[in-house]
Amino acid sequence: MRRFAFLLVPVLLASCGGSSSGSDVVCDQQYWDGTIGTCLPEGWHVVGSEDLAARGAPREVVVAFQADDAVTGRFPLVTVTSQPLSGAPSVEEFDEQSRESVKTLPGYTLVEDRETEIDNQPTTLHIFTAQPIAEQPVQRFYQVSYPSGGKGYTFTGVLPLSVDRVDEERLITLLENITFIEAEEE
Repeated sequence: MRRFAFLLVPVLLASCGGSSSGSDVVCDQQYWDGTIGTCLPEGWHVVGSEDLAARGAPREVVVAFQADDAVTGRFPLVTVTSQPLSGAPSVEEFDEQSRESVKTLPGYTLVEDRETEIDNQPTTLHIFTAQPIAEQPVQRFYQVSYPSGGKGYTFTGVLPLSVDRVDEERLITLLENITFIEAEEE
């Protein structure tokens, strides 16, 4: 059950609120914390470590990104978990292990496995639906997993089952811009 805890984090951290209005996806700011980097789309922000602790996030959550506007009463959220790895799995092996681990979730249904890259290494954006908490509705999950520096990182985004294209594109933009290499200053 512990390996599925990362899926509960986005569901539990998402809060209620207003509605989202769509616009074209724009990379608003670059995020880099010394280990993990990505592009935050317009309308997204970093959830601070104090806020994560106040929300009861497990210590495996190293950072989270949240939309400023709610979608059907919940804020779109991407959590990043990190766990030490035993051995040195390849990107492909770690990606496959992560995809296989979620297939036993209640209500799991594959939506799409989309090819993507992290730092010029091919990996998969695994999109699926599941209902890990019986009291919560079925949700869409977006997962990318990647080993780096002896740790395994899993980026898990969550959206409602029925979602606006722009909200989905914003979340996917964040996931498709993951890096573990600091950008050079121009």
